[in-house]
Amino acid sequence: MKKAILTVVSVIFFFQLNAQEWEKNAFYLSEDLSFGNYVGGNFNLNYIFNYDHVIQAGISGYFREAKSQPSDYSSGLILPLFTFGLSDLESMGNIQVLYGRIIRAKNGRTTRYNLSGGLAYTMIDEPTNWQRVNSGFLGPNYTYDTKETNTVSLIFHPKIEFPFSRYFGVSLSSTVLVNKDSAFFGLGFGILGGYLRKERPQPTY
Repeated sequence: MKKAILTVVSVIFFFQLNAQEWEKNAFYLSEDLSFGNYVGGNFNLNYIFNYDHVIQAGISGYFREAKSQPSDYSSGLILPLFTFGLSDLESMGNIQVLYGRIIRAKNGRTTRYNLSGGLAYTMIDEPTNWQRVNSGFLGPNYTYDTKETNTVSLIFHPKIEFPFSRYFGVSLSSTVLVNKDSAFFGLGFGILGGYLRKERPQPTY
């Protein structure tokens, strides 16, 4: 997992440093926060070529309370300080590649629709087998095992992008991620940074 993430990040920064070479295309980073039946976000490299084709590659992670978590579970005072409250949650991490099309609004220099979908390698960690313990108020009152599952997911990630300037913009997005073990449905917002569009009116990005 760590090697895969480092590979993606290395590729992203390599292309980001060479973005000025892509005079006929747009090349930028996007970061989104998403809220739905999970909470999380994603970090993607976006490459628009031939004016209206887009490829995205990146990572995403989503979290929620485990469905099997006992109703009287408490994480205590110490554990959340070191794990940011994430250790006892169900998590779904993804390494993803998407392809789509760009549709420009009438004011195409500042509004465009990024309609993308693709595949992800998904890693799910789910707490199971909860066992009650007596650890006082400082520690959690249950122990649990972690079930690890690796699978392939389908992703649909349409966005409305607002590239207000050549190098910065914001976005509104929706995400649907489905695999054989779980599914995520959410809405989000994000920021864009990089070589978003040309300064010249035509072509309009």
